[in-house]
Amino acid sequence: MTVFREISPMLALAHRDLIKLLRDRARLVSTLIFPFIFIGALGGALQSNFGNIAGYDFLVFTFTGVLAQTMFQTTALGLISLIEDRENDFSQELFVAPVSRYAIVVGRFYEDLAEKLVAGARRTFEEAGGEVEVHAIPGAFELPLAARYCVDSGRFEGVACLGAVIRGETDHYDYVCAETARGIQDVQLRSGVPCAFGVLTVETMDQALARTGGGKRDQGRHAAEAVVALARMRTALRG
Repeated sequence: MTVFREISPMLALAHRDLIKLLRDRARLVSTLIFPFIFIGALGGALQSNFGNIAGYDFLVFTFTGVLAQTMFQTTALGLISLIEDRENDFSQELFVAPVSRYAIVVGRFYEDLAEKLVAGARRTFEEAGGEVEVHAIPGAFELPLAARYCVDSGRFEGVACLGAVIRGETDHYDYVCAETARGIQDVQLRSGVPCAFGVLTVETMDQALARTGGGKRDQGRHAAEAVVALARMRTALRG
């Protein structure tokens, strides 16, 4: 357990940098493909023209130089990333802060409901000893992508996805509910980071109010409880 806690910040940084690398095609090509092209073109040309005359393996010479250059480039980019992290307090949060960090992403289409949901989730995370960061977005349909952004940052133990969808006169309700649930599930299954579905899917506003701490249940609190439980389970199994 102790060892994992010590290396988890480094793993978070490595995961974040890997995601950034995979998304930056130009950097990916320059890091992985150009060295092989350089070795084949320059090293092959030198070897064919001067290898026999000089009695020297220019392919090995070129490979060593390209390897050193690649290591230098990677180290330099890593240092730049660490400097940026320090300016944003990200590395300090990872290496110094002993508490877990959780994200809340909330669709604010129904403003009053959103505030109640966030209050319930925030209270639960803080009671669990965690720090909370809230990100507001327009509506429930955007929740899966917002959760993905939070997960890809590598900063959070889990994400509570909150919002409300109230049935109207058209099929819009069915599409939004189904795709939101599917998207959130997809994010957590692909990433392994708990992402709770805390979206109210109700027929009326009264039903929604009853489920935001108004008597029936508190959807925000229950979503946060699910995130905390799964995050602790993941940590225990890794320990």
